[in-house]
Amino acid sequence: MGDGTNPMDKLHEAGVLPSTDYVPKDSITTTDIQAGAVGTTDLADDSVTNDKIANIAAGSVKCGGVANAPTDVSIVAAGTILIGQGAAAAPAGFTVSGDAGLSAGGALTIVADAVDNNKLANIAAGSVKCGGVAAAPTDVDIAAAGTILIGQGAAAAPAGFVVSGDAGMTAGGVLTVVADAIDNNKLANMVAGTVKCGGVANAPTDVDCSVSGAVVFGQGAGAAPVAHVIAGDVNVDNAGASVIQALSVDTGMISAGAVTAPKVGRGAIIVADTAVAVPGVECCFVVDYTEGVTGGHSLTIPAGTSFLVTDAEVIKLTADCGASANLVEVRNGADVITNILDLQTAGPAGIPLPDRIRVPFVEINDLYTLVVGGTALTVYVTHIGNSSDVRVVIRGIYTV
Repeated sequence: MGDGTNPMDKLHEAGVLPSTDYVPKDSITTTDIQAGAVGTTDLADDSVTNDKIANIAAGSVKCGGVANAPTDVSIVAAGTILIGQGAAAAPAGFTVSGDAGLSAGGALTIVADAVDNNKLANIAAGSVKCGGVAAAPTDVDIAAAGTILIGQGAAAAPAGFVVSGDAGMTAGGVLTVVADAIDNNKLANMVAGTVKCGGVANAPTDVDCSVSGAVVFGQGAGAAPVAHVIAGDVNVDNAGASVIQALSVDTGMISAGAVTAPKVGRGAIIVADTAVAVPGVECCFVVDYTEGVTGGHSLTIPAGTSFLVTDAEVIKLTADCGASANLVEVRNGADVITNILDLQTAGPAGIPLPDRIRVPFVEINDLYTLVVGGTALTVYVTHIGNSSDVRVVIRGIYTV
């Protein structure tokens, strides 16, 4: 009590309590105890139970408040927590808000979109955060220029690799196919016999040249080429061999001086009627003789030069010759220089001559080198009696 005595002793002395070991329940009320009469040392440990405490509003907690006064703080709202307010004030109850919420069961949930870059722990420059082994967040390094993130399977974190192989990629994302990387295996199938060309708007275009001997021809700057088989004066086979068609080459197709001695075949006609010889070039001098007509054709030989007769030939144009003579003469003016061919037959009338009669080179070489002085060299065909139409070809080389 206030004098330091135990109130229980007073009750015993007054005979109120039968003994010091038992106090009947509810035998002491608030009015029996003066305010401040019971000190801490007067109470036994664990002697103040909930029954001894005045009622507290449901959902409140008893806290130390201003001037240390016991204060009931309400946290009745679901998810409310008790938060200290400083040394001189009672705590207060608040519902968790902001980046997270708290349920009445204590489950804390981070609000959607609440975790921004400022709330993340630092990530090494050039790294990305990925799900890794056991779903653990993992920082993957893709700092090297051109590195891309590539999955490594369901149980592992992705990994960073620089693009390689058939293409490369810059740090700016520009992908470039490596030179010579596109081989035939990487091309889409092409129809057999087609070739890939640039077409309209530069689009790759497959041009069909499957026809044997077809050649691809350009069609102009804005169009794809087209395949055609070469025809007309020249044909080309599928092996690339070109063949000039018969009777396709006319005089206008031959350049001056293009036909040299090695190109002149036996019986070929190079010069007809009056012509000028070319030094060092074998000339074919032609006379077409019609039955019953004696005629001559001239080849001009400059003065002080010579014309070497290398070959002569007579070709039958119509019916067989009879038994009469056909004489081929070379004349300088009116004078006969030499008889090149004497076609007189030895047999009786009606015996045919061969279709072609030729004096070989070895028989006439050096025998008929004609040196003239600026006059026309004339070849004549004369006849005695019956004969057919003939063509006379004399070959020779004009020299200085």
